[in-house]
Amino acid sequence: MNMKWLRVAGLLLIVMSGSAAAQPDVLSRYSGETVSLNGKWELTLAPDEALGNQPAYTVLDFNDSVKLPGTLTENKKGIRNTNRDEQNHLSREFMFEGTAWYKRLIHIPRDWKNRRIVLRLERTRKTAVWLDGTLLGIDPSLSTAHVIDLGDVSPGKHELVVAVDNVMDGSPNGRSHMNVEDTQTNWNGMLGKLQLEATPKVWIERVRVFPDIGTRQATMELLLKNKRNGKQRGEIHIATESFNSAQKDVPPSVTVPFEFNTETTTVKAVVKMGEGMLLWDEFDPALYRAIITLKLVDGQQQKLGRTFGMRDFTQNGSQFVINGKTTFLRGKHDACVFPLTGYAPMEVEEWVRVLKIAKSYGINHYRFHTWCPPEAALAAADLVGIYMQPELPCWGVLWEQERNLKITDVNAVAFGSEKTGKGRRFSPDMVTEAEAFFHEEGRRILDQYGDHASFVMLGIGNELKGNVTVMQRLVDGYRKADDDRRLYTQGSNNNFRDPKKGATDDYWTTVRTSTKTWKEYDNITRTSYSAADQFDFGPINHFRPSTRVNFSKALENTDVPVIGHETGQYSYYPDYNELEKYTGVTKPWNLELGQKLLKEKGMYDQWPEFFKAAGIWASILYCEDMESGIRTPGFGGFQLLDLQDFPGQGTALVGPLNAFMESKGTITPEKWREFSAPVTLLAGFDMFTLTAGETFTADLKVANYGPADVNGILKWRVPNFGKGSFEVQAAQGGITSAGQIDLKLPFVEKAVRTSVELELNGMVKSYPLWIYPRPGKLNIPADVTVSRKLDEATFRTLENGGRVLLIPEHEAIKENSVGGLFMTEFWSFTMFRKIALNRGVEPSAGTLGLLIDEDHPALTGFPTEFHSNWQWWAPVKNSRPIILDDAPKGYRPLVQSIDNMWRSHKLGTLFEFKVGQGRVLVSAIDLPAIQDTAEGHALYQSLLDYTGSDAFKPETAITADALGKLLGK
Repeated sequence: MNMKWLRVAGLLLIVMSGSAAAQPDVLSRYSGETVSLNGKWELTLAPDEALGNQPAYTVLDFNDSVKLPGTLTENKKGIRNTNRDEQNHLSREFMFEGTAWYKRLIHIPRDWKNRRIVLRLERTRKTAVWLDGTLLGIDPSLSTAHVIDLGDVSPGKHELVVAVDNVMDGSPNGRSHMNVEDTQTNWNGMLGKLQLEATPKVWIERVRVFPDIGTRQATMELLLKNKRNGKQRGEIHIATESFNSAQKDVPPSVTVPFEFNTETTTVKAVVKMGEGMLLWDEFDPALYRAIITLKLVDGQQQKLGRTFGMRDFTQNGSQFVINGKTTFLRGKHDACVFPLTGYAPMEVEEWVRVLKIAKSYGINHYRFHTWCPPEAALAAADLVGIYMQPELPCWGVLWEQERNLKITDVNAVAFGSEKTGKGRRFSPDMVTEAEAFFHEEGRRILDQYGDHASFVMLGIGNELKGNVTVMQRLVDGYRKADDDRRLYTQGSNNNFRDPKKGATDDYWTTVRTSTKTWKEYDNITRTSYSAADQFDFGPINHFRPSTRVNFSKALENTDVPVIGHETGQYSYYPDYNELEKYTGVTKPWNLELGQKLLKEKGMYDQWPEFFKAAGIWASILYCEDMESGIRTPGFGGFQLLDLQDFPGQGTALVGPLNAFMESKGTITPEKWREFSAPVTLLAGFDMFTLTAGETFTADLKVANYGPADVNGILKWRVPNFGKGSFEVQAAQGGITSAGQIDLKLPFVEKAVRTSVELELNGMVKSYPLWIYPRPGKLNIPADVTVSRKLDEATFRTLENGGRVLLIPEHEAIKENSVGGLFMTEFWSFTMFRKIALNRGVEPSAGTLGLLIDEDHPALTGFPTEFHSNWQWWAPVKNSRPIILDDAPKGYRPLVQSIDNMWRSHKLGTLFEFKVGQGRVLVSAIDLPAIQDTAEGHALYQSLLDYTGSDAFKPETAITADALGKLLGK
């Protein structure tokens, strides 16, 4: 390990441990003179009433009060929610949609006379503000601070009224994760900084920092505004220093004089960083703090603070580049899941905690789904080293926002889908209310947050449909307004059935790179899909498991980085111990419904086992999905959905972490990082299930997106079977071949589980392998009857005390079984079942892997853990788990398919009963269909050996009639 790696490792330890010294203020500061408005405000509510564009302030009866900053829900105000049957998302006890009116007296300090005074509301909804009964302004922004100039206000007491409108219907942005109940909730209130700020009447309105690592300088563009008469003179002093890295750097301070007599002017100052310049990236997130002081000739001052990093984040062909080095985005989708508050934290410290957790799982990138986080998140990402992509609050179809618009020119260009021609039609030159809102919202985001080093990308929104000309206008407008300070894209997974990269987009986030095809996987950028969107759920479910799948074919005709959209979406089972953690504003009534159903089905005692088995399997699937991207040459990265649970949209429990960003205990961060890290060791091989006597071949590679080249000895071993090593020189920024394993496997008489293990410079990786005897003729014990039907002959065999291995034909049990799903359910059973039925597609089986009695003698010849793994692919794909809801109370199959929380069937894949004097082992797996595979043959023979052995002693007895009913007779 070279010295660069050692320095980076040390810095990461500081970041991950949280032991670094306290940091100075990293948020933007606009004035050193402030008055807090935190505390008690008077309140009155107008349910279902929107402000409109010309709000009128009349005498209102303020008959209640709240504590701010906060929300109405936190203050237990609004309408009490009595709907305990909500399945789709968490619920709030107190709901409110409408306009809430907040009032308090403010006191303007005596020494603020003749000063410019503004009200800053850091995060809220659409607002209108009155001072002493006079309307000062309206601000519709959901993403940025509302800053309202109070005008010529005298010192002393004044009445301040703020109306906050959270009515979603009719809002130009529509629904997004800024205002839907699925995650953030449609709260009403005011959050973060609530304060008055004073500056001179000549002030710095905006600061923009343009780092240039090539010239080793940072240009600061300062927009000055003037509310005084005559020529204004003064100077701007800028003092800059690094503050969070082991190496200290203090560039020379800069003083720039100014003189102007207009309403606005722009002053530029160049900070020369010099030879000691520190660069910002995920490995070494070195930051600078600039203290900017405006001094007027009359002695008045304004003091500002800005944090920035010297970095250059761009793209080179199909990959992203940070400071000249290729990086791979290992991203996390974020939809504002903060159950205790129902909104995003406004404190840097809390975001640092959350981002450190994500980084411990190898995450270096966040995509904010249809919302822009508060500045605290970006400041925390600056400190931790995360590449951030906010989005505007835009989700779905743009034209839905123009419901009240009447256009007679039906022959104009469609504002809807250009492929289908559907949607309302508008003039291509027309700028709708929605487009105008998004233009301004994007500009506000870029102006207020654009200096943060972590803010490297911007997207319009999620899965947008609409006229791409309008979307391109938005992107081009953002690039122009921002002077090209970052990368821009039209959206995430736009027009996902007929996707096209935006003409001027810098990168492309998508699930496929060409028009959807049902059975072909050549255009995909992830390995799992819903039943309604891709044949057989995609390659991870459809193909025999290997480590060869990648997305190279999808990238053949792309000229910008491609990011896999919402990778994963593998369902986990609920953790019912988690219910007690919901001590805040959101309540887990959806999870309680699942808990109640499981109790009614008599399986509540099994939920901890379901939780653990399904969770381990889902985590294994995620690791393969992530590695499929990492092993793809030239791929830009992926954005997981998700590292944490998503408690909305049908209740999608899809993360190895729960909604509180706590580990579920199904995979360690260290194991996760084996498949998702800056440097990842790769072994490419055709099958996890091997046959004795054949040669195991694996191509060893190193994906190096770390900070430097990696040189060393790559060691490999297959315990008890072979080992070796290769010298490797893995250049930074790509995938390097290291060598090939060619291991002749010995003949074995009994199946064994082993692994292929890799090690390089302390980095490790392992994959499971199973080696089976070569398939031959099945040995059927003399006293065992193998039957495909539960017919009279089978019943007579059981009546006579016989032993039966029953393998019912799938057509015969179709009505009393579910399909064989190898992967766990995609996202949410309830949500995608409806979508599939609406599209005429067979819905998913809805299962979450297997719960296996791993020590059962029936599986002696088929090594297994208690959960699904790759060797179960052929058996599960050729199975129809049988519904055993009417089995005796407390009965457990020896191999049970785990059902989803909304159905909770007891599903038997392998199960046994004593029937009269006889014994039966029922296999919902079509064993003859898989007996030519090494693992299928081994499983079949293992079950035969068991049914012929003394160990075959089922404990649960049922009648022949009861068995017949279970099997649909």
